[in-house]
Amino acid sequence: MTQRATTSLSVHYQLKPSQKEGHLGETLPFLAWRIQHGTDFSPNGRSTKKRLVDYLAENIWVTTSGNFNTQALHCTILTMRADRVLFSNDYPYEDYAEGGEFIDTVPISESDRRKIACDNAKALYTL
Repeated sequence: MTQRATTSLSVHYQLKPSQKEGHLGETLPFLAWRIQHGTDFSPNGRSTKKRLVDYLAENIWVTTSGNFNTQALHCTILTMRADRVLFSNDYPYEDYAEGGEFIDTVPISESDRRKIACDNAKALYTL
């Protein structure tokens, strides 16, 4: 399973270098180490050109999309860097006020907060 997932992901992210994923990467940042570990110790000798965390940090943008959990955001930032995270809400499933309070108060640096709340969207969409 892990090998299949990594091979599929590496091919997918090589072909789509500006992929966007919601909900803080749909668990990919959390599972990146495990998936890579399974690939590195693959009995069939298959490998990827880059590590999964490199694909995530270079090719993928993720949104908060209603996942207002401090630990999940920290994991995503540590795995992918704050430059690849976009603030978003998950309307109509999440409350705008809760999302605003989260991004205003989550314990991250002010530089990362500015990137996630505004600057990354400007860079991605050339605004």
